[in-house]
Amino acid sequence: HIYIDFNFNDKFLVVSVNDNGKGISVHQDTAKHKSLSTTISKERLAIMAKETGLPAGINIKSQPNKGTEVLLTIPIQYCVNVGKKANA
Repeated sequence: HIYIDFNFNDKFLVVSVNDNGKGISVHQDTAKHKSLSTTISKERLAIMAKETGLPAGINIKSQPNKGTEVLLTIPIQYCVNVGKKANA
């Protein structure tokens, strides 16, 4: 099962994605693999944090046979301004 939750507070959108799967493997083969999607997401969130002066990030927790939790913290100021034209 996958559970997705969206929480808004005064300054942040926090997206929580949880599953009850086998967790992220720590076997030797997967230790050599670096996820580009995670790296790119972290870089984009770092840019958001720099632009807004507010914390933004991704946190991943995984336990074998208990699942994985991913928390995305996105400043609402950034969410509101996405897609607006400079002269609008």
